[in-house]
Order: sequence, then C-alpha cells, then structure tokens
Amino acid sequence: MDPRLARYTLVSGFFVFILSIGVLPFLSPDKPEYVPDILAIIVSAIFIALVIFDVRREAKKELMFEGSKRQITLLGEACNVDVL
Repeated sequence: MDPRLARYTLVSGFFVFILSIGVLPFLSPDKPEYVPDILAIIVSAIFIALVIFDVRREAKKELMFEGSKRQITLLGEACNVDVL
C-alpha cells in the first residue's frame, strides 16, 4: 500500500473510531442509535487493525528486499548483487 494512502486510511479510521467512542457515553442502551454506534466502533477497529497489519507486512517485505541486495564494486563500477 502506498504510504500516503495508508496514512489517509488510518486517519479516517481513527476519526470514525474516536467520534464513535466520544458519542457513546451520551447514548443509552435502549435508544436505537446505540447499536449503530457500537457497530461503527467494531468496524472501525477492525479496519484500523487491517491497515496496520498491511503496513507492517509491506515494511517487513521492503526490509527483507533491501537486506537481500548488496552493493559491490567490480573494476571501479558499483553493481547490485542478490545474496541468497
């Protein structure tokens, strides 16, 4: 995932999560607005967890890719070599 896209998705997910948490103390469980608010909290928490998982997976893949490349110099020219 593009880092800018990941940032915007995290910001929007946290926005919905924080607003849902902020409204929760003012709702009583017998009101009809209570259930959608709980669902918004659950869905936004799952969404945030999935985005964080994807960003961490991409970062790990990038670190593994960078770690497998080594730069060596042959006859004065730099070359990238894959290390197994």
